[in-house]
Amino acid sequence: MERWRCIVGTLLTAWMAIPAAAAAQSQAITPGVSFRFGIERSAGQGGGATALTPLMVDASVRMWTDEATRIAWGGSLIAELNSGGAIGIAPRIELRHGLGDLELRPGAALPFFVAPMTMLGPELSAGVRLPLSHGFGLLGGLAVTMFLVGNNVPEDATLLQLTGSLGIDLALE
Repeated sequence: MERWRCIVGTLLTAWMAIPAAAAAQSQAITPGVSFRFGIERSAGQGGGATALTPLMVDASVRMWTDEATRIAWGGSLIAELNSGGAIGIAPRIELRHGLGDLELRPGAALPFFVAPMTMLGPELSAGVRLPLSHGFGLLGGLAVTMFLVGNNVPEDATLLQLTGSLGIDLALE
């Protein structure tokens, strides 16, 4: 029950952080694709095990308005490529901070794998974007995800993943 309270609290916090739209705002949209890979650890009362995560592709869309340029929100469609083809979605919110040519993107998400298994839990990430040319950018990042519930999470256990990602996006401003 405590896990569900944590998940609901995370969802409500993310929802309240989304800026309200105004009539005079313009919106920037940034579609992207990245590949993720890392390690995972299952820990619970019966001990734990460490393994490599499946290779995942993450197709994302981020948006922000000209009145709230520091907050990007959007989501991802996640597909595992080498372990049964699991599919998931992840609503996401990030802060955008310029540092010279780089854009730092710390953020939070709530990944939810829906088929053929279920897993749900919070994610914290730290990303960076390096602009290339014509709106394209190179993406890199690290994420820590803690899956708390689902039929693919061992009972009385938590599945913790640490993944790195590399990809590209296109800024449509």
